[in-house]
Amino acid sequence: MSATAIALKILEERGDLQQTYGQRAFAILLFQDMSVVPLLALLPLLGPGNESHTSLADAVLSVAKIAAAIAAVVVAGRYLLNPFLCACWPAPARAR
Repeated sequence: MSATAIALKILEERGDLQQTYGQRAFAILLFQDMSVVPLLALLPLLGPGNESHTSLADAVLSVAKIAAAIAAVVVAGRYLLNPFLCACWPAPARAR
């Protein structure tokens, strides 16, 4: 289990997830989890590759591909995830 999952479980059990500080704690934990992805994507650029002499153009192309992939994930999360989840989740029953 990750630290984020453990912290969220504790916040939920205490009922603190609906409070302002609980939401801020969740936002910080989520930001930390999401910030790891770009760092892991850039990690291969730091290590030696198969070629001993890589050009600057190859490095720029690799960074551009990584940036495009991260941008695609952000755009998909921002504009596609909410409509997708609304379409998948059934509407709540209304009490009469």
